[in-house]
Amino acid sequence: MRRRAPRSSPRSRETWPDFNPGSSAHVAKAIQNAGYWKDIEDRRRAKGYSTNKAKLLKLAPKFPVVADVLRFRTLAKLTGTYMKNAKLLANGDGRARIGVMIHGTVNGRVSAPFLHQIPRLDQLRIDKGLGNLRDMFIAEPGYKIVYGDFSQIELVTLAIQAGDKEMLEVFKSGIDIHKATAAAFLDVPLDKVSEFNRSIGKNINFGRVYGSVDGYALMKLSYQDQDGNERPITESMVRRGFASLDERFPAAATYFQDTVAEISAKHGTHITRFGREKHMGTTLCSGNEWMRKEAERQAVNGSIQSPANSVTVRTLNAVDAHLIELILSGSLTEDEILLILTVHDSGAWETKEDHVEWFVPKLKEIAGRKI
Repeated sequence: MRRRAPRSSPRSRETWPDFNPGSSAHVAKAIQNAGYWKDIEDRRRAKGYSTNKAKLLKLAPKFPVVADVLRFRTLAKLTGTYMKNAKLLANGDGRARIGVMIHGTVNGRVSAPFLHQIPRLDQLRIDKGLGNLRDMFIAEPGYKIVYGDFSQIELVTLAIQAGDKEMLEVFKSGIDIHKATAAAFLDVPLDKVSEFNRSIGKNINFGRVYGSVDGYALMKLSYQDQDGNERPITESMVRRGFASLDERFPAAATYFQDTVAEISAKHGTHITRFGREKHMGTTLCSGNEWMRKEAERQAVNGSIQSPANSVTVRTLNAVDAHLIELILSGSLTEDEILLILTVHDSGAWETKEDHVEWFVPKLKEIAGRKI
């Protein structure tokens, strides 16, 4: 994929007709032509430079071509990773059929290749003009796709199991938990958190749930300053941000260590409140640091994801049971409402247009029942 820079553009002085924004060598040469070599110089690398995202973000305000390169990389990834694969999945009738593994994960999550990885639409993607990849999938004529999910169910599970009153209060008040986390991390008022910066809070929240968030990972991200420019997250921001988060949500902060200690005390066995067992053996006490850290990550991850998934599966079963009742009573036929996909904490039903009006509120009512 190559994009030719317009000859008349003031940005193209440092580039050339066959400039390839996907080539790090071309990008480095353009930066050198513009006189910004010091900004990407990295003597630790064999090439002597690095065009990674962190370095390009620092350079973007001074050299606008870099902003175009970053956008190109994003679009190239979306095209190569998702759109080409989606085309390969399509059958002769235009429908995509994949294998779904009911027990494909240790935490009980239903898993499926590709479709579970397609990013959803958010305001950040709209602002960047990236479009919604999920629009590739449409319903049959006369049908609509009804989609429902448990919003932030894993974080709600964390708040409940940790007994974090402050986090529970955020959910009860209707405040966006990702914005609240970003506000605490970036030390800014809640109403000043942009949609771009909200994604930082989301990365931190789910990184904690998955047991994989750390300073190194965060420093690969960027934040938006008051003028709307992207800036790299620094090490000092990470230290200050985590301290602020621990102060804001103290019970959640200690939950992770307490969970690992509790499972270790039970000889590596964890049983969720829904009865799912996970046996980790002695890996939590392993002398191999990598194995021990991975076991700790899985312990935290499983203690949250597994019960959250149980809630989703039980809700899907309850919806299915209701539809079966309607089919047996003659009020509905089997092909009028079909569950076509479940992604982690959500479900998608291909629904005949005549049934959408009553099915949506019924879906909400079933999802709101006590499990």
